[in-house]
Formats: sequence, structure tokens, C-alpha cells
Amino acid sequence: MEKYLSVEISKCTNCGRCALWCSFTKVGECGPAYARIKLYTIVKEGITIPIFCNHCDTPYCMVVCPAKALHRDPETGAVLHNDERCIGCRTCILACPFGAISLQPDGKVIKCDLCKGLPEPACVAHCPQNALIWEKPELLSRSKQRAYSQKLIELSQPSSEEKGPVTLPWQVIHP
Repeated sequence: MEKYLSVEISKCTNCGRCALWCSFTKVGECGPAYARIKLYTIVKEGITIPIFCNHCDTPYCMVVCPAKALHRDPETGAVLHNDERCIGCRTCILACPFGAISLQPDGKVIKCDLCKGLPEPACVAHCPQNALIWEKPELLSRSKQRAYSQKLIELSQPSSEEKGPVTLPWQVIHP
């Protein structure tokens, strides 16, 4: 891909503007249920993790879709959803390792398309803390990637007070 969406978790203040602008850009309504980016807050840790599509090199959502409703845009490299082809089986939701695919209130599958047609995604353009970053892969530093991965690993491990594993948003199976 030409550019990637990344996040600096330490800068996110859980203001929710990314989700509101995403929904407004896509459906003309400010409602987190219509946003393609989700905010997962871990109150105990005092952090918020924006969850968004990573447009994976091997997109499992695309691989498992029986209707071939997901495809890679040859221009941008983004994994896009074709609502007209979608049969509503929700297999893509189960296959996404990040929990980045969800349902609108009307039951239709939604996922990030990187605001195709705009110079940068709306979530990035309206993030007041610059926690969301739209950058070329060579500028996406390994240290940022490692820090993000390490934080996710730490959060997925139960603390000494907890008896069972922590369930992160991408591990939840939605009906």
C-alpha cells in the first residue's frame, strides 16, 4: 500500500472524534455505530485502543468470504467490502484477527476503506491529539510497531488478581 494507518496509543485521549467523523463521512450522521473505527477503552489501565482495519497482506476476511464480497483495491491496496455481493453470513467478522469488521444497526457489514477518494482518512484528519497517523510504510517505524504489539500482548495477559484470560475486542464472537 502507498500509505498506512497507524496509532500512537499513548496519545489517544478517548475523545471519540475519530469515530464520529468516520460515521459522519460515511453516512452523514454522527453515530459510533456507523463508524468503521472503534474505540476500546481499558479503564483499569487508563488507555484507549483505536481498532481499525489493517488491510492485511493476507486478509483472512477476504479469504473466507464465500460471496467474494471483499476484494483488494488494485490502486490503493486497501481491502474493500462490496455491500451488494455480501450475503450477510458474518464470516469476515469472525475471521478478522483485529475485530475491525462490524455491523451497522441495520445488520450490514462495515469496515474501513481508508476513506477512499479523500486525501487522508477522516479519522486522521480530525484527531486533535495526532494519535492516528497516515504515513508511508518506510516512515512507519519498527519501534512504533513493536510498542503497539507489546502493549497488546501485555493487555492480553491476565494480571495476578485475575483468574481467567482477558478478552480483547477481536476475540469476542458476535452473534
